[in-house]
Amino acid sequence: MFPYNLTVSKKNDASGKHEAIGTVTIYIPTLAELGFNVEPMPVKVDSEGNPANQGLPEYADEKAQYAFDAICAAVKADARNKLIGGSTELREGAKIAETLEELLAVAERDGAALKAIRAMLNDFKAWLVAHSGKTENVQAAILSLAANRKALALQPADKKSKFEVYVTNFAASLTPEKAIEYSRPLTALVDACQAADALDDM
Repeated sequence: MFPYNLTVSKKNDASGKHEAIGTVTIYIPTLAELGFNVEPMPVKVDSEGNPANQGLPEYADEKAQYAFDAICAAVKADARNKLIGGSTELREGAKIAETLEELLAVAERDGAALKAIRAMLNDFKAWLVAHSGKTENVQAAILSLAANRKALALQPADKKSKFEVYVTNFAASLTPEKAIEYSRPLTALVDACQAADALDDM
């Protein structure tokens, strides 16, 4: 398991921007630990000899890197969900997974959550067809962002704002039962819309 310092940020009400308030250590499994016969590339270093991106593994094969990026995003999301909002403190009874066994146990408990996400995406697709008034290509683009919160969070602020309107209107159309069932994935999408733009400081 690769130890990685995850930056935690909090929205500054005065400026409207998210500011770093600290870090928490998370543990990310490599593809080899998950049973894939692939090794990472040599660690890149900067001009001062420090490892790039904390030495997080990178893979030459695009498919392998895509899979590893998805794993990183899932581990980061799991850690953030265990934190008290706006702090680096864990919620009562929560624990950051430090071993592969602990991480897989979390994934098993989250099986119901994955089913809710799939069901929400199907309903959101149907809602877009019926109510968005957009072309099929635009609908597909909107749906792809709903299925990839990491990509959504990296969109420009204007696009995230438009996406949030779609999600809000979709949520308003749900029955009380589905609103409860989809509450976590919908909240996660709204959070991604409100996330700080990672490209602002480039």
